[in-house]
Amino acid sequence: MFRELGASMNTDDLQPWFQHPNHEQKIKIILDICHMLKLLRNTFASQNITDRNGDIIKWCYIEELHKLQQAEGLRAANKLRTAHIEWMRQKMEVNLASQVLSSSLANGLEFCLKFDLPQFKGCEATIQFLRTFDWLFDILNSRNPLAKNFKAPISKHNRNLWQSFLDKTKVYIRNLKDSTGKTMIQTNRKIAFVGFLVAIDSVTALFQQFVVGSPEYPPSMKYLLTYKLSQDHLELFFGCIRCHLGCNNNPTSRQFTAAYKRLLIQNEIKASKNANCTNLELVSILTIDSSSIQRIISNTTQKSQSAILLSRT
Repeated sequence: MFRELGASMNTDDLQPWFQHPNHEQKIKIILDICHMLKLLRNTFASQNITDRNGDIIKWCYIEELHKLQQAEGLRAANKLRTAHIEWMRQKMEVNLASQVLSSSLANGLEFCLKFDLPQFKGCEATIQFLRTFDWLFDILNSRNPLAKNFKAPISKHNRNLWQSFLDKTKVYIRNLKDSTGKTMIQTNRKIAFVGFLVAIDSVTALFQQFVVGSPEYPPSMKYLLTYKLSQDHLELFFGCIRCHLGCNNNPTSRQFTAAYKRLLIQNEIKASKNANCTNLELVSILTIDSSSIQRIISNTTQKSQSAILLSRT
């Protein structure tokens, strides 16, 4: 779809935008960050990855940390449990992926490394991998205007923090390789890595367009909350549509219209307990009531009547 619209996902000539057909602005493309994180966890858990220094990033360190915490009966300030190790049973759960690719788990591995435990020898590359993608996910999924550090919205005030990190992360991702020495952005498991590169370029361009601005287009925002670019809002809405249609994934136009009207009049958006997506913030549906339409019609009628009277006089 991106290729047909005019964008390019080729990492040698990455172009994460296409030209709008009716005006000069460029439309940025972003692959959903939550889905990219799940794909990254799947790749991390199913094969070894090496960084630019040749150090191996291994899933087995996560398993060893889980075994150690189970044996000791204590957790090293993380949420690691059996569900994270047996991720294949719940591979659609974003929380399981984000809790594995986290700084808390990196801190746990670093804590074990200080005690010279043999099963954690050589896990420095894995620690860096976990921290890098945890901070990257925080930047690309910020939703609290008052948050600090990497969870804060991207703005001019903290530009030195996130801009330098994103530049280093792009180089880090491009140098990740599989066991055969082939870069990850050229393998069959490339989608997660390319998706993060695309998101970095698109978010940076959106910041430049809406927060920094230009002489032709002055800035219209003080900061950018990247969670607003997430697919969550669309998934929550479609989940409500499915609930009104008996979990039907392919409604007809008449069924969709009827369910949409019921949502507007009755319940707005309320996430189902069995849905794949969780409602993290209150976002209302764009609505318009009949009274505003009547006002527009009446105002138009009055203006036309006044014009007729003036023409007669």
